[in-house]
Amino acid sequence: METTSSKLEARDYVRIILRRWWFILVVALAATLVGGIIAVAMPKTYRAVATVVVPEQQQGVLLMGGQQKTEDFALETQALIAGGNEVAIRTAKTLAEGSLGPKIIVDPSEVTKAITTEAVKPNLIRIQAVHETQLWAREFANQTAMSFLDVMEEVRKIADGRVFTGRQALKLGLVDILGDYRDAIELAGKLGGIKGEPQTLERKRKKLTLWDLLFGDFEETLRRLEPSRTEIMYKMP
Repeated sequence: METTSSKLEARDYVRIILRRWWFILVVALAATLVGGIIAVAMPKTYRAVATVVVPEQQQGVLLMGGQQKTEDFALETQALIAGGNEVAIRTAKTLAEGSLGPKIIVDPSEVTKAITTEAVKPNLIRIQAVHETQLWAREFANQTAMSFLDVMEEVRKIADGRVFTGRQALKLGLVDILGDYRDAIELAGKLGGIKGEPQTLERKRKKLTLWDLLFGDFEETLRRLEPSRTEIMYKMP
């Protein structure tokens, strides 16, 4: 029996294309037409960018227990602050007052939705605003940058490495209310719409065996021996 190879050569592909040129042309024209319709139908958006130069941190970011974070951690944290609610609230308030530019009435949530922030090494924060109105995009980016600088100026007045008591933190506006573990559970239940006393579930730790101590993962064993703890971070200017 004689077998034939099903492998196509380059000239076979050329022959197929020449034979079906009309089909390829129709598909290309249809794709172009659909793309053009989508481009025309979509609303125009404008993009504005403001760049903030962050002063170099002379001291690092320390964690309880002696661990140390890199400078990237501090820069990324400030980028998150720039895109946070506090900056958005101040931005919306200033835009509504019109003290630094055209008067724009806007909800802080719209500012947050339009803004994205990015940490750019070594010491830049890029604030980008995207909006259907060119003026709003420009003002969102510029005013967000200004509000971010104001917030960081206030933060640096107290972020000097001190540890505050609960009452001191409340007076400085660092916390909303004071309470303990049960108060936090009760508040979470109210915010979640739970009626009555919220029920909590605690994960039971697996008991360590002699096998775990002798042949188990050393770091995992240490973590299971330690009591539950919350990591507290302090950012030093």
